[in-house]
Amino acid sequence: LIVLMFAVITIMRDLKKPARIPVFITTAGVVFGNEFYRFQDIRDFSISFEPLTVKALYISFHGRVQPMLSIDLDDMNPNEVRRTLLPYVYENLEREGESLTDVLRRVYKL
Repeated sequence: LIVLMFAVITIMRDLKKPARIPVFITTAGVVFGNEFYRFQDIRDFSISFEPLTVKALYISFHGRVQPMLSIDLDDMNPNEVRRTLLPYVYENLEREGESLTDVLRRVYKL
């Protein structure tokens, strides 16, 4: 019975499309859904891009309490996003690839 319930939940989750959250980059900060992040609160950003598989923006904050924000860029041009952010925020060129949580989310479709 538990296996059957797990299978039904898994199938239902796979059929449901993820919610699209609007993202805007303004001259004052980044709007992600209902949240506004000021540029002065953002430590750095990085972009992970692998054609046909990964296109993500990562934003790190100065505070240790707030986790890194991962934004799927979908159909946005990563170079355009980078050019827009560079005047306001430092780009972290040392961070490479996507985060472990994003890899697991993509592989297991979470």
